[in-house]
Amino acid sequence: MKKEILIDVNKLHKKVKNFILCAIDEDGYPTAKAVLPAIKRDNVNKIYFVTNTSSKYVSNVENNSKTSVYFYNSLFYKGCLLRD
Repeated sequence: MKKEILIDVNKLHKKVKNFILCAIDEDGYPTAKAVLPAIKRDNVNKIYFVTNTSSKYVSNVENNSKTSVYFYNSLFYKGCLLRD
């Protein structure tokens, strides 16, 4: 990723409140869930979320690492999709 793009993505990541986590469920279908970002956000190399670890969605992520996260600023219509 170009350095300028990475700088812009990290700035967006630190400011936005809207995160969508996408995973594959046990039947092989894609799913999406709004999640809360962690308070501490260093950069996009590691992204943490606040959620209930006993939820079925968490087990989907643990069982299939093909995930993506989309975070966005709805006011300025800017967003970024990252995938593993």
